[in-house]
Amino acid sequence: MRSWEVFLHIRYLNRTQWGSPQDIRRIQLEKLKALIKHAYENVPFYHRKFSELKLKPRDIKCLRDLEKLPILTKEDLRGNFPDTLARNYNIKILKRRSTSGSTGKPLEIYEDKWAIWRDWSAYYRFASWCGFYPTDKMVSITTARPWSYLSFSLSTRLGNICRRWLQLTAYRMNEQTLHDISITLRRFKPKILRGFTSPIFLLADFLRRTDINEISPIAVVTTGETLQGFQRRLIESIFNCRVYNFYGSNEIQSIAQECPERSGLHINAENRIVEFVRGSENASSGEEGEIIITDLNNFAMPLIRYNMEDVGIPSNEPCMCGRGLPLIKELRGRVCDLIVGKDGTLFAGEFFALPAPYILKNYEWIQQFQIFQPSREELVIKIIKSTEPKKDDLEYLTNRIRKYLGDIEVKIEFVESIPTASKHRFTISKVTQELFRRN
Repeated sequence: MRSWEVFLHIRYLNRTQWGSPQDIRRIQLEKLKALIKHAYENVPFYHRKFSELKLKPRDIKCLRDLEKLPILTKEDLRGNFPDTLARNYNIKILKRRSTSGSTGKPLEIYEDKWAIWRDWSAYYRFASWCGFYPTDKMVSITTARPWSYLSFSLSTRLGNICRRWLQLTAYRMNEQTLHDISITLRRFKPKILRGFTSPIFLLADFLRRTDINEISPIAVVTTGETLQGFQRRLIESIFNCRVYNFYGSNEIQSIAQECPERSGLHINAENRIVEFVRGSENASSGEEGEIIITDLNNFAMPLIRYNMEDVGIPSNEPCMCGRGLPLIKELRGRVCDLIVGKDGTLFAGEFFALPAPYILKNYEWIQQFQIFQPSREELVIKIIKSTEPKKDDLEYLTNRIRKYLGDIEVKIEFVESIPTASKHRFTISKVTQELFRRN
């Protein structure tokens, strides 16, 4: 990673964040015009779209003109690859990312080094709001399988060592896992604890029950799932520090985060344009809408009006911190219930969709899925299929699930559609709802 370029851009972002909302919009418009011109001239997919709509880059004169363009879906990107790549970029030198595929098949996104450096800059800008700076110790907790870390490049692993970042996995969240994590945290003494909401919440509950109070980061950053009020309260009381909610994704990295005032999540607006669409119109302040994002940095594979398949509420209210960055008042998407194994082990919803262990996302015939757990002894998987599966596939899938969850009844139901809300909540567990209700 070119530290110098990242450092310079951090300085730039630390200055622009204090600009007025009008200053921020001017930056966005300048970058948007450059992106639109590039996409029209170099990306076959967008050139066709503009031609079909009889539009030219000069027709995008203000931010509201983005509404002239159609919303980009994951299926658009899958079905039109490689025409979604810019012809003036060499794919061999681009970095490839893969989405979790939690609402369907995984999606591959490509970006160049300049976009990556700017993503890192935005990440460090957000991190500084929590009191975290480069070289500070940080522990990140995910729900990925331990062996999946081996897929990281050598430079990534060496970078984590140099940055003093430690990655832990809680793909199986039982008492032993939580005990091992607590020991590691006591020894490593991180300044920041970061990770998926469910594992951190369960870790806090474990520390409460075992009366362990030696782990004291200066802040906890939660991501990956919607942060509920009761989760924030417990995490803050156990770790005796503030929780900062962070919003990002694999395809579009740093999107928004809370500042110390925590009156909403500030949008990384110098690098992203975030729209909230309600039906065919943009949602007003305080109204719920689907989150649509334009990535102003990624010229290798432009994402213009990309549907995140998340729901949020925008806010026009200024933040007491004085930053001109716009706010997301509340995030409503990404609610992932925990799935409970026969022996009581908890699995985050993402466990079934992350790159490992490839339980559901490994099958071409699965177009979309939803998991429902009515009881600890039963699991129902609703699947929209794109083609007919093989009999062996169904048997293997059932056995794979039982390998992790135990001897339970697994029902596979093929359906024509899954309710719209399910794309924001792909696992629903009556068991964990009862557990949380009792606690």
